Amino acid sequence: MAGRVFVVAAFLIASGWRPSLARADGGPGKGDPAAANARELYTHLQITFVGKDAFRENLILRGATFYEAVERPDLAARYRQLEARRNLVGLLGGAALGAGAVWGGIDLTIAKTDPRAHHTATPIPWAIAIAGLVAVIVGSALPSEPATEPERQALARDHNQRTAARLGADPTLR
Repeated sequence: MAGRVFVVAAFLIASGWRPSLARADGGPGKGDPAAANARELYTHLQITFVGKDAFRENLILRGATFYEAVERPDLAARYRQLEARRNLVGLLGGAALGAGAVWGGIDLTIAKTDPRAHHTATPIPWAIAIAGLVAVIVGSALPSEPATEPERQALARDHNQRTAARLGADPTLR
């Protein structure tokens, strides 16, 4: 996990970011370059919430990316499982809806256009289409998030505290 901090730090430095060693107003950081560097790096690694959305700097963290950012690969994997289940139910429901509607349309067409076929339309394809529609609705309503909003905010706070401790930065100073 600490390796990720160093990867992010290396990326920031390689992209042209340079820490400010001292503030012109004489605030925190003056006289202690290591502390100023740690605080500056912390501001780039911390996760904040605006409403229900989590951000690292100005990048929004959604889905499994959020759980990976707070160093919880177990929750990221759970998110992917729930999302895959949700997509599968929706996909199968859509397929059943389409197949039932096509079958029902063909069935009605045959029943109405060919009087010699002695064919009556059956309700089975329409039942399949309705079941498919229900599955699409249920699939879209299934949750993907393995954590509630307050739990996600607590995960972000814990991550920020661990990051500040690793860097030796005071998270209350910016």
